[in-house]
Amino acid sequence: MIVLFLLACNNDEQLSKDIVGEWHGVRWTSEGKPIATDPAAVTMVLSKDGVYNLIVDTRIDKGDWHIKNDSLFLVPDSYEDVKIKIISLKGDNLSIQMDRGRIEVLELKR
Repeated sequence: MIVLFLLACNNDEQLSKDIVGEWHGVRWTSEGKPIATDPAAVTMVLSKDGVYNLIVDTRIDKGDWHIKNDSLFLVPDSYEDVKIKIISLKGDNLSIQMDRGRIEVLELKR
């Protein structure tokens, strides 16, 4: 059990390093179908000091971010935490899953 905890912590540390950067949406789906928002209108910047900026169309959110148990947590300045499951992070490709009453998958490129 302790070994699994240590492995999870180590993976979270590595993800926290690997995910830093400016990400741009390339595909956004719900149940395999494109959603109305153009994925190209999404830019997410995750800085190494734990601050993020998220731009979706004309809306801008900002706050702090951290990784825990292979999930990305956005802690906005204006409302409660948002948990986002990291499906995969390989090089400059990031896939995340959000549950906002429906499961959405957003694919981003650095």
